[in-house]
Amino acid sequence: MAFAFSLRWSIVIVAVFALGGCAIVSEFKPSVTVRAMAPDEYVALRRGDVLGTGKLSALTVQALRVAEIDERACAKSTSLACIAAIAAVKDMDEETRTSALAELWLQHAVSISMSAPYTESSSTSAWIETARYAYAYLFFTRRVPGERAFEERQTQVRDWYNYAVQKTVAQLFGVRQGKPDAKAVKAKGVLRLGDWALRVDLNARLPNGVAMPRELLPASALRFQGLRGIYRRGWPGR
Repeated sequence: MAFAFSLRWSIVIVAVFALGGCAIVSEFKPSVTVRAMAPDEYVALRRGDVLGTGKLSALTVQALRVAEIDERACAKSTSLACIAAIAAVKDMDEETRTSALAELWLQHAVSISMSAPYTESSSTSAWIETARYAYAYLFFTRRVPGERAFEERQTQVRDWYNYAVQKTVAQLFGVRQGKPDAKAVKAKGVLRLGDWALRVDLNARLPNGVAMPRELLPASALRFQGLRGIYRRGWPGR
């Protein structure tokens, strides 16, 4: 619920209570105004991010402001300087830091993937960094996922992790098949991409006579029409 009180001295106090927490904002500027948000504005503010809108989420922008980093430069640029600046901030909550780094790497990975030409190794490395920081937020910060079950931020980060992992796996499969990137070096079963050393092994049941798939496509990236029912099965043992 939200309550707004306007006093004769032009002091505006807004208290917001929700499952995600409590925020109190005090403003003493007579020019400040308050208005109710439309439903689409509410969703955009709470869930808008690089994947959904192409822009950094409100919480990542807030983290940049707290760290006194130029948010406009970070929003318009894929420069790694913003990532390095956030990573160097010492007095920042780990959830705030890791989630912001996950989205900044996501922004960088999307930008690389959309540029032409681009190297698969640099793109894959950015996707791995996205998954790395998203995973750190989910499982290596003070609170466990169950304690953030009703928070939109966790939903955002979970989506970034899933998307980054599927992009990484698809690209690694292509590199393993010797497809696009000549800079990838394979030695003793280890695939090296930039600073990453990855052990890639395909262990899947294939139809008779098929030695290797031509391409690996994430099921969540496909949309079917004309089918009455769609059935999905997770990875064996998961």
